[in-house]
Amino acid sequence: MAYDNQRMTDTQTPWTLKGTVLVACNCDFGCPCNFNAPPTTGKCEGGWTWVVEAGSFGDVRLDGLSFSVYANWPGAIHEGNGAAMHGPTPVRYDVTLDGVATRITAGDVLEVQSTTITNPVSGAQVHPGIVLPEGIVVKQADLGCSTVFRVAGAIGMDHSGQYTAVGPFDYRSA
Repeated sequence: MAYDNQRMTDTQTPWTLKGTVLVACNCDFGCPCNFNAPPTTGKCEGGWTWVVEAGSFGDVRLDGLSFSVYANWPGAIHEGNGAAMHGPTPVRYDVTLDGVATRITAGDVLEVQSTTITNPVSGAQVHPGIVLPEGIVVKQADLGCSTVFRVAGAIGMDHSGQYTAVGPFDYRSA
């Protein structure tokens, strides 16, 4: 089998991605994984959807692209050994970006609707956020609660009523 060596070794292509990421998982609000701690239940089921507002790979524009990775880890994410969405599966994304009230549907594979957290004692809505200067996925985010969080397929899950976070991302090649 012949390989295109230029394509296989071309790591110099500049790329950028900037937009909003929605995080959803099975953890309690705040998600201990943000701090390299074990997940609330001992295992992690969740992931991320990135909505690219501006981006490029070389001369190819990526504006308007949305993509997701949802996975099932037997322990903490940083311990590895997780299984992610089998694919890629090309689907239509319907996205409503509205801070912690963001909603995303990806075909019949993914549905996440986020809302504010309700204080279980007082019943009041609360609006926490996190700042993670060392964060990999997000450095600042508003925290919420999923009203719906379902993934279909080989790693199906339903963790409605659990942790969500919504925040900006800005990634680029070195």
